[in-house]
Amino acid sequence: MNFWKFMISFFIVSTIADFTYLKLDFFQYSLFKADVFQWVTPIKFLVEIIIFAVLLYGLYNLLDFLEKWRMERKYIKTQKELANEAK
Repeated sequence: MNFWKFMISFFIVSTIADFTYLKLDFFQYSLFKADVFQWVTPIKFLVEIIIFAVLLYGLYNLLDFLEKWRMERKYIKTQKELANEAK
């Protein structure tokens, strides 16, 4: 399940990035302008990668939390049902 959680998180974050922050002018860059290397471009690339990684990590952990929360709720419900049956 971890692989699929990661893939779902990756596709969701990729879609969010494409429709939101990657449309900003700051992220519209090319490595070479007029055949001259631009040093600002790697910095923009690092900012883009860091934002993507933070969103990916956050969504992956959110999916993990939701799965654990759901299982915990099922466990608590089962325990309550067993306690009611024992009475």
